[in-house]
Amino acid sequence: MRSTRKRVAVLSADYKKAYPVVRSLKKHGYTVVAVFSKWRSYVFSRFINERVRVYGIGGPRDMEVLLRYLRSRYGVDIVVPISFEDFLYLSKVEDSAVRAPRLRNVDRASDKFELCKICEEVGTRYPRTLLIKVDNVHDCAREIENKIGYPMVVKGRGDAARPSYVSDIDDLLEILSKNVGREVLVQEYVPGIGCGYFAVAVDGRPLVEYTHVRLLEEKASGGPSVSSKLDFDPELIRVGRRFLSYFKWTGPVMIEMKRHVETGEIYVIEINPKFWGSLELSYSSGLDLTCELLRTCGEDVQCVHNVHRGRVFTWIIAAMHYLGDNAWIYMKMLKNVMRKGIVNVSDIHVDDPPELLYGITTRLVAVMTGKFSRSRWRRQYHELLVRKIARAVRSLRLIIFDLDGTLVNIPINWSTLRDRMCGELRKSRTFNVMSLIARCREADVRVRKIEIEASRGARVRSSVAHSLMKLKEMGLKLALATKQCREAAYTILENSRIEKLFDIVMTRDDTMFKSDQVLLILRKLGERPENSLMIGDSIVDYYAACRNTVRFIAVTSSKYRMQMFTELNVPCLENVEILLKMLTELLDRNVHSINA
Repeated sequence: MRSTRKRVAVLSADYKKAYPVVRSLKKHGYTVVAVFSKWRSYVFSRFINERVRVYGIGGPRDMEVLLRYLRSRYGVDIVVPISFEDFLYLSKVEDSAVRAPRLRNVDRASDKFELCKICEEVGTRYPRTLLIKVDNVHDCAREIENKIGYPMVVKGRGDAARPSYVSDIDDLLEILSKNVGREVLVQEYVPGIGCGYFAVAVDGRPLVEYTHVRLLEEKASGGPSVSSKLDFDPELIRVGRRFLSYFKWTGPVMIEMKRHVETGEIYVIEINPKFWGSLELSYSSGLDLTCELLRTCGEDVQCVHNVHRGRVFTWIIAAMHYLGDNAWIYMKMLKNVMRKGIVNVSDIHVDDPPELLYGITTRLVAVMTGKFSRSRWRRQYHELLVRKIARAVRSLRLIIFDLDGTLVNIPINWSTLRDRMCGELRKSRTFNVMSLIARCREADVRVRKIEIEASRGARVRSSVAHSLMKLKEMGLKLALATKQCREAAYTILENSRIEKLFDIVMTRDDTMFKSDQVLLILRKLGERPENSLMIGDSIVDYYAACRNTVRFIAVTSSKYRMQMFTELNVPCLENVEILLKMLTELLDRNVHSINA
């Protein structure tokens, strides 16, 4: 006998973002009918009453047929869409049981080139964007260089874009040659911390909203969150509300943004007219978005939001691919989760044994069989070292070094300092220390005192100093570009007795932004970018070098950063000593071959 409770069909229930929706519906007393196309752990949840497998929905007509079937066979009263296709097709079906966003809004919001125009109208920042059909590869490359500049991202125009990262002309020509005859979207690369605005709205008015900060992503270079923190950043909320008002939005929406790592400015990256992958973070924090969505359908659902601000949620099971790609990152994530307790802070659902067992088993099998080596970063690593370092020394005349994290490790815990200063200055965790300094003089005064004190005990290792001396003897010019203050930088150089090796030293007292520092170094020393190389440890160093078309090599002991740089097509070594030794050997070899 059929239950008298209302029956709700959850479309695309095999997505991880469907799981918190299913739990919420069950909690509110609904009978859950899960519609799915692939057998995944979420389909085995004990909170699902009925399961319906479909083999793909090709358009609005298929959706209409499915809706009629669900109503006649399962008595479904309400439909909750999950994926982009669900929202897209339901927006074209007038008798939908859910108030989906308007079709025109879904189409415009998901088109990354159209979004560029929308951001101009709304008054928000958006990466420089160019839509171009690849015909003549070299002509297209010149146009892209002039209009976008390095670094850049090449990706698809629609919802399922697959980005490729471009650092120099060699990368660009390689990607364009693979896309001859096709249309590609080229965007400026924005270095920064991923963040987002999330809401369920009716006619442009948010029923519930929040923001989050991405702590770790599916790939080190970017992607869906595998660890994120609930936030209520007022700046992000203001930006998000502008878009809701502009579209007069109804339904769920996620606006992906980045806070520029140097300037602290917010850039809109994309709008997702659907539920988002990090949805479980909001539920674990006491925000029930499903009941708000049900209210848009006229359901009398009691919504009580007991918000846990600042909660961090980690997708331990969904991130098991890191066991195959970068086990060090995974063990660090697991350690952090175990310290806090797994309940409500991870996707280890101990109260749902069927889902938990299937999820762990299938992912472990995938790791053991090598299925999850998706990033291929380890295979790229050695190829990049050989190919790009060899190119970098061909006509090398100038090497620009970063200081902290590259030539020396200043004894400051920047992460702890950032958290403390963000709390004291009432700023979002999406800021880092240097972007706080760029916006706030008070931050500069505080950090300067800490830097000067810490620099007194910091020295460049003797082996590094010896290698720098050898490079100088070979006739190379050496420069330093650092975000440290002048007094701290010169204290370290003088303590290490290497201050005379550098032809020029640029600090934040000269200019706050690394890109400007590199440009000034090139101008004052009269060197061309193609004859120059920059060595640094951060995404800021990478960005500064690429903006000035200077080749870049990264040095970092962080396994996560090493993977990130490799995925960005950047050669990376664990420490500067190995790199300097490699460079001197290659330069020696070049000199001998020329003399011969």
